[in-house]
Amino acid sequence: MSILSFKSRCPPPSRPAGVARFDFLAMIFEKFATELDAEKEDFVNRYRISVTNAAFLDEAIENLSVSPDRSSQLSRLTKLILSYERRIAMLSRQTDAIAEFRASMHSLRGDAAARRDMRDVAF
Repeated sequence: MSILSFKSRCPPPSRPAGVARFDFLAMIFEKFATELDAEKEDFVNRYRISVTNAAFLDEAIENLSVSPDRSSQLSRLTKLILSYERRIAMLSRQTDAIAEFRASMHSLRGDAAARRDMRDVAF
């Protein structure tokens, strides 16, 4: 692009390059979302197993089927369950943030397309 016969250092924006950048971002966000979902699913499975084990252990302690000394194991399971709950909540927040980023990206892509269409109509 030249202004008064001087060439500027910035070439005009390339639509294919812009689309490629948005596609690359979409791919990254999709990968993040997939990884977060897999990690969350793993923690949910661990959480369920720990809750089941804690319930059976608690019932066994109440029925005096096992030694009351096993209450320390129940305490450890309770702490583990709470840590799983915190991790699952954090992964849910991260998943929500990625969804917001994806929505913003789609909005930006739509805005860019609308501006391009308006330029095409104006000239």
